[in-house]
Amino acid sequence: MNVKMEHIVIIIALLAILAFATGYVSYNNTTHTIQLGTVPGSSTQGNPFPTPTQTQTTPSSTTELPAQLELEITDGIAYTDVATSAYVDVCKADINGVFNFLQPFDSKAQSANPQAMNSMISDGSPIVVHVSSQATPTNGAGYYDGWYYTVLHVGNPIYAMSPNDFQVAGSSPSYTYTISIGNDPIIGYVSYTSGTTPYWNLGKLYIEPRLAGASFTESVTYQGTTLCNVTDGVTWENATVSQHKLNVNATLASRNENIAFNLFASYANLGFGFPMITVQSSGQIVAYDSYLIMTTNMLGITAPTGWSSLGDTTLYAEKGFFLQVGPYFAPKGQKLTVSLTIPIQSQNAQGSTQYVFKFWIVDCQSPTAVQLGTVSTTAPTAYGFLTQYGLTSIVENMAYTTSSGSSASSQLETWLTTST
Repeated sequence: MNVKMEHIVIIIALLAILAFATGYVSYNNTTHTIQLGTVPGSSTQGNPFPTPTQTQTTPSSTTELPAQLELEITDGIAYTDVATSAYVDVCKADINGVFNFLQPFDSKAQSANPQAMNSMISDGSPIVVHVSSQATPTNGAGYYDGWYYTVLHVGNPIYAMSPNDFQVAGSSPSYTYTISIGNDPIIGYVSYTSGTTPYWNLGKLYIEPRLAGASFTESVTYQGTTLCNVTDGVTWENATVSQHKLNVNATLASRNENIAFNLFASYANLGFGFPMITVQSSGQIVAYDSYLIMTTNMLGITAPTGWSSLGDTTLYAEKGFFLQVGPYFAPKGQKLTVSLTIPIQSQNAQGSTQYVFKFWIVDCQSPTAVQLGTVSTTAPTAYGFLTQYGLTSIVENMAYTTSSGSSASSQLETWLTTST
C-alpha cells in the first residue's frame, strides 16, 4: 500500500486540509504531500477514521465473564450506519495467538445497529473482525470491507488493520498467521456491559464507500491541456464517439516531461482504491489493490520512476507499466479529486515522432496477476471465515487486455509527439 508520494501530487482544497488536521489518521502512518491547487474538489490519502469517541482508559485489572460481541457497521466517510446486505465475520486466535482464517468463529448478518453476535467469547481472546456490506452507498457503488483487530479486554485498543499486519506462522496444510500491529489507526477501545446477557462493546467499525463508475470523470492532461477524458466509467464511450481518445496530438516540450492522470468524483462522501484484504482457498492472506496502468508504442521510453514493468508476454508491440495507487477519499461533505503525475522520459526514443499512450485505473486486483498483465473485472471469491466481500466487481467497465501484440480496451487514449 505504500505509494512513493514524490511521484504523486494530490491536489486538495483548503477545507480538506482543515478537516484532515482535525481528526484524520494517515494510512500506515505514512506522510503524504498535500498541496493547494486550482482544481476544484479535494482529496487526500489514508484512512478517513474519525478520532475515537470512546475515552482511552487504562486496561482493567478485572477479568470479565465471557460475553457476546456487540458493534455497529458504519460508513467510514459519511459516518452513517449501514445494516443492509451486511455481515460481521469473526476469527479467533488459538491459545498460542495463531489465526487460521479458514476456521470461522462466528458470523452474522447485520440487520440493526448496534447488534450482538451469536457466540460467547472469553476475556483476553485475540480476534480479527471483518465487516462488509453489499449495499449501495448514496451515489456510490459498493463498500470496501473493514478488518479490525483487538485483544478482548476492557480498555484495549481496537485497530483498523493493514495488509502488513499479517505475519505468516505456517503454510502447511494451510496458511496460519500471527498479528503484528504497526502504526495502524486506533478506532476505538473495548468496553463491557454486564447483565443477563453481557456484551463486549466494540463500537463503530467502518467500511469505506466507493465512487460509482457513472459519476466520475477521468482525464489525461499536459501543461493544462486535456488530451483525453471520459465522463461515464460504466459504459464509457465507444470508438464511434471517441470521447475517451480525443487524439489530441500534444508535442512534448522536452525529453523529460510530466503528464497528469486525473480523477474527479461527481458526488461527495465517496472514496476509491482502498485495499481489499482477501482470504484465499489455502488460507493465505492476499491484499488486492488498485493500479494505474499505462502502455505505449514508444519502445524507447524509460520506465517512470516508481513504476513497474508489465510482464505480459502477449504485449510485444508496446511497453507497459503499472503503479499501485490509493487509497483516496475526500473528507465528509466534499468531492474526491486526485491528480497523479506521470513522468514521460523519452531520451531514448526517436525525436519528432508521434506515439500512442493508453491508460486504465482499476481496483480490486491481485498484485501477482497485474504484474503478468491479467486484470479482472470481478471480485475474488470469499473463503474461510468470510461470508462475503462488499464489492462484487471493479468500478470500471473496461479492463486492460491485449490484441495482436498491442494493448486493447483502453479507458483513455491519446497521442504524444516527442521533441526534436
